Amino acid sequence: MKFDEIEHLLMKKGDFVTVFGKKGCMQCKMTHSILVDADVNVQYIDIEDVENGAEFIKHLGYQALPVVILDNGTMWSGFQPELINDVVDAGLWNKPNPQWMKRNRIKDGEIR
Repeated sequence: MKFDEIEHLLMKKGDFVTVFGKKGCMQCKMTHSILVDADVNVQYIDIEDVENGAEFIKHLGYQALPVVILDNGTMWSGFQPELINDVVDAGLWNKPNPQWMKRNRIKDGEIR
């Protein structure tokens, strides 16, 4: 998978959460497991299987894994059980988040 393929994949809408991680990352595995156990549709991408995967994570503004991106554009990095539980409990992964989109200059599905 290539950098631009990931960007295209993230622009697609669907009821899923994308988790970027890598082999041997316990926090990545725990994040993924909690979401799967809660019946959230998870798209897991191992950055080691992506050409320039680490650069893509830096492009998003993060240095630590996992990086979690909700379908509404909200994202965070690191193991964040409180955020994961909030997302699961409220079903927030696909509801619009206009404040985040405005703050991150997202318009019509594109980063400006």
